[in-house]
Amino acid sequence: MGAGAFRALLLLLWILSTAADRLWWLRHGGLPAWDQADYLNSALDHGRALGLLPGGAWQGWQALLDLSPKIPPLGSLVNGAVIAVSGDAPAQAAWSLSLWNGLLLLATAGWALSLRSPQRLAREFALLAAAAVSLAPMFLELRTDYLLELPLTACVTLALWRLGCWLDPTRPSSWWQALIASLAVAAALLVKQSALLVLIPACVWVLVVALRSGVRRQAQLALGLAVVTLSLLPWLRHNWITTLGGTNRAVIESAAREGDPGVLTLAGWLWYPRLIPDQIGWVLLVIGLSGLVLLLQQRRSGLVAPPRDGSDRSQAWIWLVGMLVLGWLFTNLSPNKDSRYIAPLLPPLLLLLSRGWLQWGLWIRGRWPVQARWLP
Repeated sequence: MGAGAFRALLLLLWILSTAADRLWWLRHGGLPAWDQADYLNSALDHGRALGLLPGGAWQGWQALLDLSPKIPPLGSLVNGAVIAVSGDAPAQAAWSLSLWNGLLLLATAGWALSLRSPQRLAREFALLAAAAVSLAPMFLELRTDYLLELPLTACVTLALWRLGCWLDPTRPSSWWQALIASLAVAAALLVKQSALLVLIPACVWVLVVALRSGVRRQAQLALGLAVVTLSLLPWLRHNWITTLGGTNRAVIESAAREGDPGVLTLAGWLWYPRLIPDQIGWVLLVIGLSGLVLLLQQRRSGLVAPPRDGSDRSQAWIWLVGMLVLGWLFTNLSPNKDSRYIAPLLPPLLLLLSRGWLQWGLWIRGRWPVQARWLP
């Protein structure tokens, strides 16, 4: 598959998922029960503060930072800018969710491309992974609910992908890659603080690798830390007291009030895994897991895929699986449990399951090559 065809099909996938969302809004009767956390109101306030919406005007940075005392402002800034173009009715404001969904599909496909080689064959796997993300029930729900989990998931996926690219040992360390990765990390943290649950282990991993590398990579790490710090400092310095108080109420007090299972209990450790089948669908889960079992069995048996089938990049897969496991461990340490809090880990999980789907395709093509030419 050529690069042009790949981009066109990825764009088509986003258009189809957006069309499905628009159809939902068209057929939905009445006003949806959304914006319970005032994210839409926050987007409207930020749009007015930027002077993009009627009834507001630019009053300086201090006035802008006053609008986000508990939650970082990036999501509201982007959503407010979109509302200025699309309108502020619920169905119109939801266009911002379509924008974030596009970023999520792009980041997922880009991460998938880094997992396989050569690029010509990896593009088919990338489309498969992006399709899995677009069809996952959890993301279908988030695309029609005005929460920050969709932009959070998109930015965290982007950050993990770019950090993995920067750490890639098969390529020389790049200042450009370090800058992009640090900007992606900053963007994720400026959407919602819960990005830390996934990015803390990722940044610790990056720190260990960089300190064991040469001076060049250590200097790039220093650049990245400076970019992230300078990006967060204005908002955090202005709102750190209210942020700490809001985080305490949202995490600790909310967990106690709702009766969530304790961090060290068996029910707590199983809280998120038991939700996975409903969040990504039984079909994606069962076929993906069985394909991964098939892949492991073939490797243990010494079966080597033909060169035309491409190959997995082991270091990139180690990074993905490591982020998936460590991210789940850190997310589980949060006292407040909610089904949407695991959303940032679903793209890497779907990437892993897509590898199982791909393996079934390769197996079928190996047995019936003529009838299965359409398979990846």
